[in-house]
Amino acid sequence: MEKGLVRANENELMKHLYELTTDGRRLFDVSGYRAFFFMGISGYILYSFGLVILINCYNAPIYDISFFTPLENELLHQQIIGIILLMAGIIIEAILFFRLLYD
Repeated sequence: MEKGLVRANENELMKHLYELTTDGRRLFDVSGYRAFFFMGISGYILYSFGLVILINCYNAPIYDISFFTPLENELLHQQIIGIILLMAGIIIEAILFFRLLYD
């Protein structure tokens, strides 16, 4: 009651009846957090895809035959893509974490 989130509403049937004020309703309104939720899920998915790509790159055998040189270049491209996805997911999650803390 001191914060202005709840107010007492006295009536004849019940001596103490409390209801939320508009500030109290705003506190429990989850519609503003939908964007945070979807961005958090997308950041987690990006991070997961990057991690899977990197794990697959390091589990793939690299042969020491000149025929597989194009495959080594492809492996490097996959590693770069995996690192970019991994870092994008981490950055999105960090931004969301700090916005939730400081907004």
